[in-house]
Amino acid sequence: MGYASMLEDIRDRLAEGLASIARDIKQIEKEHADNTSFLLIDQLNKLKAIYRQCDSLLAEIEDLLEITTAPDLDIAHELVLLRNQIPYLTMRSEKLDEERKLRLDTEKRVRDLEEELYKRKQRKHYIKGDPAKQQKKLNKRHD
Repeated sequence: MGYASMLEDIRDRLAEGLASIARDIKQIEKEHADNTSFLLIDQLNKLKAIYRQCDSLLAEIEDLLEITTAPDLDIAHELVLLRNQIPYLTMRSEKLDEERKLRLDTEKRVRDLEEELYKRKQRKHYIKGDPAKQQKKLNKRHD
């Protein structure tokens, strides 16, 4: 149960209780209109004070419920959450950029090594015989 649902439940139960107290107060006043007993009047005044306090509490709950269900509050809350995510996402993005660069560098190194290996295999098959002659042929090719 969410906070707003909990407040709605409390509000509804309190409103029902207040309605019951209001009925009881009216019934007591009606039934004992002629009774001037100090004890009865004191108890009735205490009951009315409790009713006023609960009515005031009900108004506060209504205010809280209005705040918790206000669309502006959801937007502000979402904004705070998203702002808090930015540094983490920035750090993560930078790390991914570094990993991408590392991958690209590694792929380039693999291509370079493959090319070097291919050239060495070509030279080995192309040049045979005297090593001095092989070196001269290589030098001529690179000039």
